Order: sequence, then C-alpha cells, then structure tokens
Amino acid sequence: MKKIGQILGMICLFPAISMAQITIVETDMAQVGDIINRNIDTIAVVTPGNAGANQTWDLSNAVAHQTETTTAVAPSTTPFASGFSSSNLALTNDNASYLYFTQNSTSLVANGIGGDLIGTGTPLVVPFNPSLLVQNFPLTYGSSFTDNYGMDVTTDGSAFGVSEIRYKRLAIVKDSTDGWGTVSTPDGTYSALRVKHIEYLTDSIWAKLFPFAPFQLFSSTNDTTVSYNWFAKESKLAVAELTVDSLGNPLQLTWFAPTVGIENGISAQIAAKIYPVPANNELHISLSENEKAGMYQFAIYSLEGKLLVNERINMQIGKAQTFDISKLSVGSYIWSLKNESDLQQTKGKLSVVR
Repeated sequence: MKKIGQILGMICLFPAISMAQITIVETDMAQVGDIINRNIDTIAVVTPGNAGANQTWDLSNAVAHQTETTTAVAPSTTPFASGFSSSNLALTNDNASYLYFTQNSTSLVANGIGGDLIGTGTPLVVPFNPSLLVQNFPLTYGSSFTDNYGMDVTTDGSAFGVSEIRYKRLAIVKDSTDGWGTVSTPDGTYSALRVKHIEYLTDSIWAKLFPFAPFQLFSSTNDTTVSYNWFAKESKLAVAELTVDSLGNPLQLTWFAPTVGIENGISAQIAAKIYPVPANNELHISLSENEKAGMYQFAIYSLEGKLLVNERINMQIGKAQTFDISKLSVGSYIWSLKNESDLQQTKGKLSVVR
C-alpha cells in the first residue's frame, strides 16, 4: 500500500522577500497547466524551527537527493475522469496516478485518487468518503481546521495469493497556520506562512481467501504523521515541506526548484515559442533547434480547466505548426505542449484579442 501513501502525500503540499505577513488565496495555488519542479532531501537534518509571528526559518542546508515534477491538469484529460465528475483540478507526479480536487475561491477539497494504487497493475478509482478539506481561502496566520476522510477499495488479490484484497483508511486531519515570516531553501528565500499538518490514520487490510469466503482482517495499524508546510505567494504548492517523526526529528524535506525561463518568459521543460502574443485568429508554435522532433499533444484550456483544444501533432524542428483559434472567445487561456516520447511538457498563458 506504499504507493497510496506516496500519492496522498501530495495533498498537504497545497497550501517576494520582505518581513511582512502574507495572505494565500486560491489564485496562489496550482492551476490547470502548471508544472512544478521540486527537489527532495531524503535524509533531512534541518529542523522546523519555531511557531509565531515574524519568524526566520533556515532550511538552506538541505541537499537534493531526488527531483520530482508535479503537473496540474484538467480532470477531463485523465483516464479516471468519469469517477470524479465534480473535480476541476488533478495533480500527477507520473502521468499514471492522479489526485483529484475541487478548487474555488473559498476552499480546496480533495475528492479521491485514481491509478495503480497498490502496485498490482490494476488501475483503481478510489473516491474519498467523506471528501477532505485541504485548505480554506484566504489562508492567514492563525487559520485552522479539523476534518476527516475515508477510503474503502476492494480489488483482485491474486498477486497476493488470495481471491480479493480490501484496503480501508479512516483519518482525522488537523491543520494550523502557526507562523509567518521568511523561509530560506537552497533555491531561494520567500515570505511565507507555515502550516502544521497532522494526520491520525487507521489503516486496515482485509483478505478474502476464496471467492465465496468472508473477508478476514489481515492487519490493522494506527499511525500519526506530522509535516510543516511553508506557503508563499504564487508558489502553486508548498514552497517547502518538512516531514518529521513522532519525536519531531526531521525525515524528508521537499522544496520548490525554480525552472529556467524560455521564450515569452514561460517556465518550462520544453523550449518552445508561441506567437503572436496576443493572438487573433491564428496561433503558431515552434520548437527550438535543441528539442526533439516527433509527436506532441497540444491543448488549450479555459482558466476554469475546461479542455477546449486537444490535438496530436507532428512537430518538426524549424517548422511552425499553425492552429485556427477563431472559435475561441476573446479572453485568457492556458496552453500546454507535451512530447509523447518522453512526456516532457511546457505550458503558458494565451490571450486572444480581436
């Protein structure tokens, strides 16, 4: 069940240099089309520091042992969309498993997960019942809430030598915004709010030995997880997240890794150019000479996450692709371009004027 825990870890990541208290609003968090790169110190030695006002948290001694890329996509573009019709945002670290949310100006709510969650090769759709409140907006110093969520999933158990496996989780979550000040990571310094996140978990695994046999309890565990999350303006996810053990000793630190801007000031992994800016009835997109030719997926979304354009195109170096966007209304949109061979992706904002 380790993979379920890894995917659920993205939840607490949800929620410029001056010693002033900030306020986090919905537009500071991940939006469809965002790509967020992060570094991970798997043997962290930094400490969470103190709670309170006007704090200075120094996490700059961390060492990057791993990297991670989280992509925010429209649920309609994912393979498990039918199970989360009310969601308007999905996050993925591997383009295979997804965590689904409903996000608006007042709250961020986690609705469930989809993917090969127990590592058997069988994709599962697992709604949270009840759903989990991840964040209230606006987030300010002193904000707090308590919520709970549950999961209950049954799947084929042949990989474990039984007929069926059932996994259940009951959890209570407590969030408290216990500090504000400046946080420093190896890649930057930010005005931030700190959120202490605690989960009290009860996980149980049940097994059905034969098709007509009753489920029998195989294991039941109680656990408590604690993390400290620092949120900065427009950081999309927590700009830093430190998990600690039951004694408060550091375990792992994850932090935002700024990317290198490309043409048009877009933060991305693929070097591409989109023009004209703003656009009218036609849009052109081309790759830099250092990129790979081949099949790409090009998409345009509304700011609410609705997929409006989705085309599979053969991109060639030195040759621009042209798209008819005359049917798009005047306004702002998000576009994305993904290489099908290595899943590298870039995105940006598009304005249409006439």
